[in-house]
This record gives sequence, structure tokens and C-alpha cells, in this order.
Amino acid sequence: MAHRADFLRFQRVARLSQWVDARFTMLGKHLAALGGGALLFALDPSHTTALTLLAGVLACFGVACLSSRTANTQISGARRLPRYAVAGVPLDYEITLTNHGARSEYSLSVRDELATPQLSRAEFNARAPYFATGDHWFDRRVGFLPWLRLARHLAGGIPGTFEIPVLASGASAKVRLQFTPLRRGKIEFLKFALYRPDPFGMVNRILPIAAADWLLALPRQYPMPLLVVTGQGCSRSLPNAFAAARTGNHEFHALREYRVGDPLRHIHWRTSAKRGALVVRQFTEVHSGTVQLFVDTATHPARFEALIETAASLAGASFRAGAHAVDFTCLGATPRIAGRQHFGRSYFATSELAALEYLAYLLPDPESAFNPDPKTADHAGNAAVFLLNTHWDSARQRFAERLALTNAQLHVLLVTDSESPSATQFNLNVLNPHTLAHDLALFDLNRAHSAQPRSRHA
Repeated sequence: MAHRADFLRFQRVARLSQWVDARFTMLGKHLAALGGGALLFALDPSHTTALTLLAGVLACFGVACLSSRTANTQISGARRLPRYAVAGVPLDYEITLTNHGARSEYSLSVRDELATPQLSRAEFNARAPYFATGDHWFDRRVGFLPWLRLARHLAGGIPGTFEIPVLASGASAKVRLQFTPLRRGKIEFLKFALYRPDPFGMVNRILPIAAADWLLALPRQYPMPLLVVTGQGCSRSLPNAFAAARTGNHEFHALREYRVGDPLRHIHWRTSAKRGALVVRQFTEVHSGTVQLFVDTATHPARFEALIETAASLAGASFRAGAHAVDFTCLGATPRIAGRQHFGRSYFATSELAALEYLAYLLPDPESAFNPDPKTADHAGNAAVFLLNTHWDSARQRFAERLALTNAQLHVLLVTDSESPSATQFNLNVLNPHTLAHDLALFDLNRAHSAQPRSRHA
């Protein structure tokens, strides 16, 4: 756990390190180290050689700083980013630079800058253990390396640096940079900077160029065997927020009391006469070839990433098998969506890209308890249903039992490296997050640990 003083030191050390890397060349860093050593000996007035060396180093830096300030660099640039990337997969993009000056520019380097979210001490203490794996005991005790990894993870990656040997006057050059997203979700690029060394090669002059842009890092997918989507559809009670955007058949679901705004044509007059109050018929909307994915968001961030990759792989395999849509339902107390207000607890994706976009923005909610509305399980209908969990406690088993009562083709996928559940009444597949690609490649829809789900009326 990092104390407040340590946490503030981490931020200051990181800013100082970034400033030194940007301002000084490799030669400048070596000379600065030499000047620091000379300063230690120069504290003793009898060491005149150290005093002379320190004065020489300071003079070199003074001349280098003045010469870097006098250079007039007139360069403009623009970045061209792809709209989508895949977390953990390198991508290439272009930056176009144009020299508007009267002379050629030499030994330039360009580097991008990402937007880094502010991290509180409480957030660091909650998430740092997931970024301290493999560290030496001293590093874990101090906590700086986990803090640095977490900061880079939140930013989305580590931008690379590209060197340009020469940029002629009036010429343009396309620079290809490589970037590897460290996480899924929206990654924002604020600006990129040009570094021009002074004539002595010690100090860089920094020319920032504003170029705000962003890309969306989609979750990684792994190959899976061909899924056979045999379900007739996914049923949801009407009216609902997505009914207007869907097409399909309406089937009778149940009777309920009349509410203001219900269509008069849905009134069941015979039952209304018997009860002495208006009763309407409630319908469900059925979508042919729909796959239902229930995603457990009430879990820890470390396992949640493997869970999202499993959901992305299932969604892609479903669409390739001929599914018309994938219907997502989050089972956390409060679904956390990063940056997209129109995404909610449920999302009806009609394409693989739409499904991956939804999963890219989805965040875990480890503080909430797994306590979904029992009526959520009643909407599965006859669709092929997948329940994705990272734990298999009594609450999750009860929800799975309720899902099984809907006569759905239920398949439970448990992403864990510690639990070994006993035989259940469901088709249950255990996936290890450390060997997820291998386990998904061997995924078997017909793997059953017990009999078929029980009927609702049994």
C-alpha cells in the first residue's frame, strides 16, 4: 500500500524522468551525470580539478541551451490514425511533416503524447497488486514500478520515437510509427513533439504540434471451433428501449394489469370482465438466430480482461456461424461504461464490430455484489445462451439454475485458474485465463457435466 507521501513522490519522479528524457540527448545525459559526480567532489575546495570539470560542464550546457533557442524551426505536421486497433497487437500509423523553413533540418526525432488519466492514491492501492507480478520484493515494497506500469496502462500504451535524418526545405516526409495498445477502450492522442538537438548534440529543442485524435482498441479474439446456432431467438418483454430498433416476430408472453399508455388492442376483454379490471396481453419480441451472452461484471480486473476476450471470441464465432445478432446483458449491480452514454446494461449488437465496440467500453465493477434481477433470466427464451463468470458461488449457481428453467440452451463458461467446480446440471466449460487461446480452440458446445436443463414446469 502506498502512503500519500510515496504516491506524490511517484508522480514527481515520473514527471522529472519524462522531462530529462525529452530535454537531453544521450550525450547530454552522460555529461549531466559527469557534472553530478564532479559536484560531489567540488564540495571540497581542495579538489580544484573537480571544480574545473564542473565549470566546463556547466559552460557546455549553457552554450548548448543558447544555441538551441536561436534555431528557427518552421515545421507543421498531421497524424493519421486508424479508427480501430486490437489490444496487445502492434499497429502502424503515419505522421506527415512539412518543412516550411528556408533551410533543411537534420537529426529530427518525433514522438507522440497520450492523454494520461489522473490516478488517485485509493485507485492505485486497489489496482497496483495486479501490476506487481514478478517484481523483486524491494520493488513491490517501494511500489514505483507497479505505479509506472499502471500509469502506462491507463494511458493506453508507450508511444515510440522515430528519427528523421534530414528534412529538406519545402519538402514533406511521411513517418511511420508503431504503437501497441496496452488495454482496450478509447485511447486519446493529445499531440506529438519534434525534438531538434542543438549543434553540440546535448540539448533538444522541443516543438509541440497539437493534433488531438483517438482510436478504439477492441478486445482480442481467439479462434474457436464453428458454433452451431440452433436457438430460435432471444425474447425480451415489450415495451423496451431497443424495441423500436429491432425487427422480428411478437409472441404472447403473459397477462398483466392495464397501464396508462398500453394499446387498447392488447386488452384481453374476457379476462378483464372476470376480474372487474382491465387486463392486457404482454408480448415478447423474438429474433431468429440470436445468441444471448450474460457477462458477469462483478469481478476483479485481472480476471475480467480474460472474460471480455472470451465474450469477444464467442461473439465473433456466433456471427461467423450465421447468427443475426448477439444480445449482451451485464450482471453487475451497476454496469460501468467508459465514454459511451448510450451503452447500458443490455446491448443488442447486429454486427461483430458493434459487439466488439460494446465490449471495448465495458469496465469491471469489483466492489458490487452479484445480485442480478431474477427476471433477467426469464428473457433468454429459446436462444443459445452463454453465461460468462469468473466465480462459481451459490449466487451465480442460483442464477444459472433459473436460466436453465427457461428451456434455453445454456452453456456456462467459467474463466478461472483457481476454482474446480464439481459436476453441475449445465454444460460447463472451465477456461484458464493463462491458457485462454488454447482452451477456446478446444471449446466444445456439447461438453456436458450432467443432464440437460430441467423444464420450467417440471
